Amino acid sequence: MKNLLEKFKQLSLFKQIIIVLVVLTIVIVNFDLFKKLVYIGLVVGVIYLLFTKVFRSPKRKGLDLYSQKIKELLIDGNLSEEDKIILDKIKKEHNLTDKDVEKYNLAGFKTFFDKITDDSRITEAERKELVKIYSDLNLSTDNLAYNQSDFNKYHTLYLIDEGKLPTIDVPNLNVNLSNGEKLHYVNKAFIVKNKSVTKSYNYSGFSASIRIAKGLRYRVGNVKINPQKVNVMMTDDAGTFYLTTENLGYIGLNKHFSMPYDKISSLDVREGFLYLYKKGKEGPFIISMDDFELPLAIVSFKINE
Repeated sequence: MKNLLEKFKQLSLFKQIIIVLVVLTIVIVNFDLFKKLVYIGLVVGVIYLLFTKVFRSPKRKGLDLYSQKIKELLIDGNLSEEDKIILDKIKKEHNLTDKDVEKYNLAGFKTFFDKITDDSRITEAERKELVKIYSDLNLSTDNLAYNQSDFNKYHTLYLIDEGKLPTIDVPNLNVNLSNGEKLHYVNKAFIVKNKSVTKSYNYSGFSASIRIAKGLRYRVGNVKINPQKVNVMMTDDAGTFYLTTENLGYIGLNKHFSMPYDKISSLDVREGFLYLYKKGKEGPFIISMDDFELPLAIVSFKINE
């Protein structure tokens, strides 16, 4: 029935109308014939389901077996030579090509990637295994089966844990670095301010209206209008947040600041914003970015080194 509905949707509007008219005509002219056609359709559907269940093609059985097996083999975080032999044997026995099993390889690799990143870290050994499995499964290098940004982040976090801060080169960054100073991190960011705005109005006080004539009324009393002010987070500037070997800084369209790590009083992430407190400054810098985990790890390392 589901297949019939899908095929019906693929037809042109004209053909759909014709089919509906034919069915309505049968119902109106001969309801008994309509009931017979419905019964025949149900019987054919049941027979089709039984046939596909019992007499599935060898290739379909092989694909189901391959799909199940590759997930089982990759769940432990590696793919041994014995595992590869098992997969190759399934392919040969069921005449499966690399194209046939490509999507199952992708699903299996995702299982592996999720397994090794459940601690938000990718060790050097896991990185090497990831590259090896990607090659062993003949996965395309043009369309990666994992998020490259997540890979970079998790591997960099591991390196920071090992005491190795990343160094990067951003030629177009308009920041004057001192002699020997290097960049650790750069990302798009926004300066945010907590501003008070009028959100709505409350009306209070006594008032009434008196009917003078049809369609004419006279209002008495008074109405007090009380504006309601609320605090909202609003973008104040757009720019770049950066970390170097010596400083933490921000450079934007209209605002910029830089401070040595020993001038940072505290860092706090609340409700999706980074609150950066500088020693000697009363209020915090409030920063919005798409990720805080990596820059916070770098700042923590620099403060505690």
